[in-house]
Amino acid sequence: MNSTKSGFSLIEITVAITLISTVLLGFVGVMAMGVKAASDSTRRTILGGLIADVHHRIEGATMEEGVIERSPLFYDEEGRFIPEDPEQEENSDLEERRKVYRVDVRLAKLDSSQVVDRYGDTPIPINEHASGLLAAIIELSWPVDEEGEVNKDTQNRDSMTYFVNTLSGMSWTDVDPDYMPVIEF
Repeated sequence: MNSTKSGFSLIEITVAITLISTVLLGFVGVMAMGVKAASDSTRRTILGGLIADVHHRIEGATMEEGVIERSPLFYDEEGRFIPEDPEQEENSDLEERRKVYRVDVRLAKLDSSQVVDRYGDTPIPINEHASGLLAAIIELSWPVDEEGEVNKDTQNRDSMTYFVNTLSGMSWTDVDPDYMPVIEF
């Protein structure tokens, strides 16, 4: 009687399982990075939309150093603006929307000690043509509590600074002492 046994040995099965598990672990790792990248992309898209909206909302604000009168601004998880006065909004779902993002905006005067090159070590002199510029500092924080206050322990903060001026020029007050320049784009 000639009997032949067919099948896989224990060593062959162990090697196959090791190879399959290695491939699956690599796949799971790549999937986790993909999910994190998608989440970061969504957050960055919302933050970009918030910055653009804030840019338009500060137009017309008084060109004075300090916190602008419209600050802070609040947005929901989808990046939609939530007004302080619910009467300003036509949407009926305003009560259902929860404040998630807080945006604080302040204006600061340019100081030559604050303006440095991109490496951060060489001051760049400010000439007389830049004297009318103010730095608009936009600080985003999330999440916020129901009162709109930021948890001090949160690491979810982002900020952006760009420069604004008034198209009428800062010396307009020499002509009309009651004139207060505003941010114009």
